[in-house]
Formats: sequence, structure tokens, C-alpha cells
Amino acid sequence: MPPEGPLIGSGMKALIAEAAIAADMEHRGFLNYGGGNFVEVGSNANDSNPVVWRITVSDGKVQREMIYGSESDSSVPKVEDYSHLQADVFDYWHKAIDDAFVDWEDFPSANPLGWDKGAVLKGAAEIRVNAHSDDNTGEASGANVRLDSDISNLMTRTGQLNGEYAEAFNEKYVTKLRPVLDNLQALTMVLAYSLAGEEELFRRTREQIAQVANDSLKAMQASGPKGGDITGLKIFLIVVGAVCAGVGAVAAGGVAVPVALKVAASLTGAGASASGGLLGALVKPPPEPEPIPLGADHPSKVLTNLVNGLKDINTRIRTEEQLLVDLLDATYTDAAPATAAGPFNIAKPELIGKTGSSVLESHQVLVDKETIAKITELWIPSIVGDLNACTAELTIGASGWTRPAGIGLSATGPWSSYSKLQTGVADLVKDTATELTGSAESLQAAAADIGLSDEHVNESYAAQARKITEDNINY
Repeated sequence: MPPEGPLIGSGMKALIAEAAIAADMEHRGFLNYGGGNFVEVGSNANDSNPVVWRITVSDGKVQREMIYGSESDSSVPKVEDYSHLQADVFDYWHKAIDDAFVDWEDFPSANPLGWDKGAVLKGAAEIRVNAHSDDNTGEASGANVRLDSDISNLMTRTGQLNGEYAEAFNEKYVTKLRPVLDNLQALTMVLAYSLAGEEELFRRTREQIAQVANDSLKAMQASGPKGGDITGLKIFLIVVGAVCAGVGAVAAGGVAVPVALKVAASLTGAGASASGGLLGALVKPPPEPEPIPLGADHPSKVLTNLVNGLKDINTRIRTEEQLLVDLLDATYTDAAPATAAGPFNIAKPELIGKTGSSVLESHQVLVDKETIAKITELWIPSIVGDLNACTAELTIGASGWTRPAGIGLSATGPWSSYSKLQTGVADLVKDTATELTGSAESLQAAAADIGLSDEHVNESYAAQARKITEDNINY
């Protein structure tokens, strides 16, 4: 794997150009003496009046030396006859190699995308209410244990309430909270998978270009008239399948590909069939492409192969990035109707401000002030804290996606589609937090109306919730 920093330095490009110059000069009949020195020995082939000369070209500068005979002989070439070599060989090859790699030499590191992926995975973990089972070991892990417990407690205790608000609270918030959070977590994982795919594509692109540069040097070194058969030197397109490998490498709850398939199934089950289908397809490796010829018997042919190979690599990168665009756009479209109550959103509070015994019937309530306080001041605020913690991680910027404008779909690749979905998912998570907070306020107000609210008890549990949120206690 290439080191971090500039991918192809001026030293490597100079080595490739110098190898091309040497091969080119050899094809022109010069002997390579090394160090940029080339010699051609000529004669007039006249035994009765022999004339022999030596032409030395050193870094493009031409010198003529007479070995035998007179330089006035008509067969002796003039120094200016070789002046074209400066432009045609020495200047040409340095520029040609610079131009071939101009879009690639500063291709950025994949590390920033990896850091961003880690942040989004952290956000997804905050709202993961269902553990994933490892298909190989059968072990389940990965859920936010405290969140799972809070929701279970919420379901149990709110089932002991009765009245207009209590019934609405159960129906519209508590019973739907777990599946909604599960679906929101699936949407968040799509963001993580997209970052993982792009990260692997960046990593493989750097490895691909570094290998192409090394192989181009070998190809140029062997492209002279005595280079032998090196037509078997090829470019193997390792960028193909990068997105699939990146998605498959994301481990959530101890497993990777099975999790991606489970997330795809969750999306499909939530009505996001397009995104679920695309994610499911991404974990299937594509066919291995045919390698691209690089080696040839002349440096000009190697250059043509190099330029065409880099174009093909870029085309393959665009194809990989289009897979991510399709997934991100389909997910955004599938989740767009979630502004209303549905699989990705709970209902907005409808009973705020209502009072009276119809809201919370005191004679049928089986809980005390302490339990009401746990519901409104501990469990719901702690759940809201997890939602807010998730949202805080969904702030990925474009910098990690940025590369030279000529590579991939654009200067930031699929970033536009990623950003749109990220904003949409963050808004849904924020809405859920707001709706839960409103529901807790309504329940607390109703409890106060019937004497089931105690300010001291409320503050005690609110303090616990603040501690849980501040320390991000998830177990």
C-alpha cells in the first residue's frame, strides 16, 4: 500500500520519463551509456577514404567528434541535424509523463473518509435497539443496552396508564418507538456503508495508481529494441468491486456482510424497497474485469497504453461511485414521505395543552408519582439524549470526498447525494427527539392535573437523565 502524502512524486515521474527517453534513443540507433548520455557512431562506409564520427547527446546537448577522416566530408552529419532531439525526446517525455499523471499524482488519502465512517457508525450505534446475530456464531451483540431497557420499561409502565392521553401515548409513541428507531438506524447505516464504499474506493485507487506508476517504469525500461517480450505486463483493475468490499467490511455488532443484508431487509420491510434492493445487491462482488495491456515494444506504445489504462480506471471509478449515488438517492426518495407518521417517524404530539380526567384517568392508573417521573424525566429524556447523540455525528462535510476534478463523478464524487440523505436522516432523528420530548411534557402536565406529579421526585430522575446523557451511558 502506498504511504500517505503525495501519491506520485516528481522523482517517480522523472524515472519513468528517463526510461522512456533511453528506450526512444535506442530505437533511434543510439547506445545508452547511462546518466543521460547517448552515443551514435557513424561512418561513410568508404574503404578507400574512410570517415568515422561519434555523436554524443548528453541531456539533449549534442556534440560531434571525428574519430577518423575529415569533418568536411559530405557524409558527416551536422550538429544541427540532431537539434530536434531536445524537443522530440528529452522535453517531450518529461511533459508526456507529467500530463499522463497530472490528475492522479495528488489523489488524497482514504483516512478522512474512514474517520467520517467511524463517526456515523458511532451515531448509528446510539439508536440501535435491536442486536444483530452473527450467522456463524449465533451470538447477538451491538444494541444500545440502556436504550433497549428504557424502551422496554416505557412499554411496561405506560401500559399501566389509562385515559385519552395514555392510550394515544401508547399507540402513537411507545409501541412505534422501537420499530421507528430500528428503521432510522437502518437509514444511518446506509450513510455509513456509503462512506465505507468510498473509503475503500479511495484506498484502492491510491494502490492502483501507485502500482501503475511502478509497472509503467518497468514497461518503459523494457520498451527498447532489446527489451524482450514484455507485452504480458498489464494493469489489473483492483478499483472494480471496491464499493462491494467496503460495504462488506463494515462490522456492526461483530459481523459485516450479514449485517448489510439485514439492514437491506429492514429497509425493504419498512417500505424502502428500492434502497433495500440496491444495498442487498452491493454486497455481491462484480465479475473480475479483463486486465488492460501496458507493456509494449516501443515507449510511444507504452504511453498510449498508460493513458488509455488511466482513462479506463477513471471510468471504473465513475461506475463504482454511481452505485453509491443510486443507493443514496433511492434511500432519500424512499424516506422522503417520512415527514408524516410512518415507518421512519412517530406522530407529532396532538394532546399538548389538554387537561382533565379524560387525559389520564386517576382511578385506573396503576402507577405512582415515581413511575410517572421515571417515564417523563428519566426514560424519555435518556432516549432523547441518544437521538441527539446520533444527530451530532451526522455532520460529515465534503472535505473527505474531495479529489482532483477530473477523477470520478466530480470533484466531490457522490457527496451531493450523501449530503442530501444525511440532512434528511438528521432531520428525521431530530423530529423524533422533538416529538418524544413533547409527548413527555404532555404526560407530565396530565399527571400534574390529577396529583401524580412531584417536583422533587421529578428533579431527582431528571438529574439521572442528565448524567446518562452527559456521560453517554449506553449499558
